[in-house]
Amino acid sequence: MNKIKVFISHSSKDEYFVKSLVQLLKVSLLGLKAEEIRCTSVDGTKMKPGAHFNEILVSEISDSDVFIAILSEDSINSFYVAVEIGARWGSRKDIIPIMINGLSPERIKAPLSSIHAVDSKSQAELSDLIENIAAKVGYASESHSSYLQSIISLMNLKPPIKWI
Repeated sequence: MNKIKVFISHSSKDEYFVKSLVQLLKVSLLGLKAEEIRCTSVDGTKMKPGAHFNEILVSEISDSDVFIAILSEDSINSFYVAVEIGARWGSRKDIIPIMINGLSPERIKAPLSSIHAVDSKSQAELSDLIENIAAKVGYASESHSSYLQSIISLMNLKPPIKWI
């Protein structure tokens, strides 16, 4: 079993975004495999059938090299996301927040409010994110031009329409 290098905490309502983020990570980081990413909403990065979900999550949250917290109105109101962020914060390891769907920094509460959050609409910040993750997981990144289109696609994503 491969060690989880990247853990992505998110609301299931933000699945459209995390699918594209996982794709960006796979095309931008040389050697990173889907099974080294934990994202419970994306095929290839979900847990195996029969897995003891909570036990595995606790271990992977604290042991992963990178912990990304996807922050949206849905995720900041999610009990499970709060528990995952709290567990990572309690392990005294880095958290990388990414703001999506127009979430403003003012909506981010402690302890994340003291951490620079990546703006998902900023090409420069998403490029820096890839370089930061590459350094933390020990894999080289592809040339920026090879994944620039994936960054642009991620920046231009829009949340699905919510029907009432």
